[in-house]
Amino acid sequence: MKNRYSYLNYLFIVWNFALVTPSSGQYMPAPTPSYYVTRIKEINPTGNGLGAYSFIEFQNKVYFTGNDGVNGYELWATDGTAAGTVLVKNINLNGSSAPHSFVVMNGVLYFSADNGVHGRELWKTDGTASGTQLVRDINPSGDSFPGSFAVSGTTLFFVADNGSAGWELWKTDGTTDGTRLVKDINPSGNGLANLAELEMFDGKVYFGGNTSASGTELWVSDGTSAGTVQVKNINPNGSSSPSWLRVCNGQLFFRAQGNTGEWELWKTNGTSAGTQLVKAIPATYLTVVGTTLFFVGENATYGTELWKSDGTSAGTVLVRNINPAGGSHPYGLRAFQNQVYFGANDGTGIAFWKSNGTAFGTQRVISVEPERITVIGNYLYFAAGRLWRSDGTSAGTKEMGVGYDYTNPHFMMGYGNLVLFAANDQQGVSGTDNYELHKLAPCYACPVGQVRQGTEPELAAEMALTVLKNPTPDEITVEVRGAGGKPLSLQLTNLQGQLIESRTIPEPLTTERQRFDVRQLPPGLLLLRAISADQTQTVRIGKSE
Repeated sequence: MKNRYSYLNYLFIVWNFALVTPSSGQYMPAPTPSYYVTRIKEINPTGNGLGAYSFIEFQNKVYFTGNDGVNGYELWATDGTAAGTVLVKNINLNGSSAPHSFVVMNGVLYFSADNGVHGRELWKTDGTASGTQLVRDINPSGDSFPGSFAVSGTTLFFVADNGSAGWELWKTDGTTDGTRLVKDINPSGNGLANLAELEMFDGKVYFGGNTSASGTELWVSDGTSAGTVQVKNINPNGSSSPSWLRVCNGQLFFRAQGNTGEWELWKTNGTSAGTQLVKAIPATYLTVVGTTLFFVGENATYGTELWKSDGTSAGTVLVRNINPAGGSHPYGLRAFQNQVYFGANDGTGIAFWKSNGTAFGTQRVISVEPERITVIGNYLYFAAGRLWRSDGTSAGTKEMGVGYDYTNPHFMMGYGNLVLFAANDQQGVSGTDNYELHKLAPCYACPVGQVRQGTEPELAAEMALTVLKNPTPDEITVEVRGAGGKPLSLQLTNLQGQLIESRTIPEPLTTERQRFDVRQLPPGLLLLRAISADQTQTVRIGKSE
């Protein structure tokens, strides 16, 4: 019986090692990872290292506004490591250029910045200091404040003020000569608001344009002056002020003020006749889930609640009266796995909710107040004092980075197998203003307690870790190639991360062979982790009887 048990246990261990490279016997890391939070780098030792702007991925790096305490707020980039977090260019030598409104078009990163000479203008970068350049000095007498970027193929639309025409619609192909005013929509004032929404639909850009004759109404542009026209004068008595523009099921939805002056839900197919009232209900947080438009609606009967629309008046209905006592005030709507997730108050407090579009399917996920809900890969991330992650279930919604002292995460974004974010880090300077760049990283033998700055995640690397006999009843023999002569650390742990043995080889050979005696260990799975400079590899090893 004992022999039979040992044989079955051996088969179980072998079955757990399906990922094998037959030619080399090299095993890939297959266990489900744990995660930890750490500061990537203390960019500014004396204060905030980050500006109040979001991040963007470009050419396999993440670009952001950083402040090292010397050069001011400038353009920075990171590859997720301390060494790879660097200043790209000090654009403003006499202060802060404060780059923001990042957008990628045709393989180039565009943004707004102030070099201290030309004012706030349109800039671009290829990721190098020499390739970070002013596109055009749109307003020679001051700031053009370019923003509200929208990409259409090789054309970037935006709003800017050239100092004479006021806020108008512009476009660029990335060259100085190709950066030009599309049309002076309002010769007597601003044709657009400086924070106007630009939404691409059917190859054209839609927005709220303003004229002295019609006020602010729905406009469209194909990038030419002749093709920039008013779609419809929705409110003949004033301005309809269209906003929350969203494309759903082949139509463009938005909210607007009709001729009664009340906010309503509208839609358009791009024509005047096809621009129609959907339902007379104020709508915000328009969010598309498949072919359904979810939004936050308000009426006298239910207060402010979650609604949905199929584009018809009859099909625009309340999803659920979450708070019958006076409105649940949903906010932060995000589409995820064919449902919509949001924060709402059912009368017992603000919590994290989800809905599939039915009253029964509108349920509380967990009693945590979510902020800045963000979809990254197969999870939702949000801030609730600290960073939280959710798979959409109550059991799968958890706080991340327990044991590391940070608060108020912002600007969460995915980067490979990492989640980068800004947070107030209490590991460095004293006080409350210490916003630095952080990451949520996977680990198989996770650091215990406070994670030191610069601890790196499992990275795809040139270093190769080969176990010569796996599973093994007595001795682990491992070969490490590619350490490059740099100090090599080997850590043997169990699946819970408890350290069994650790050793350091100051000057490893080209092919470094090490042996670990495991005869006294019970049968089961072990993890062997090799670390050399910025390279890390982890393999699973079966200990058999």
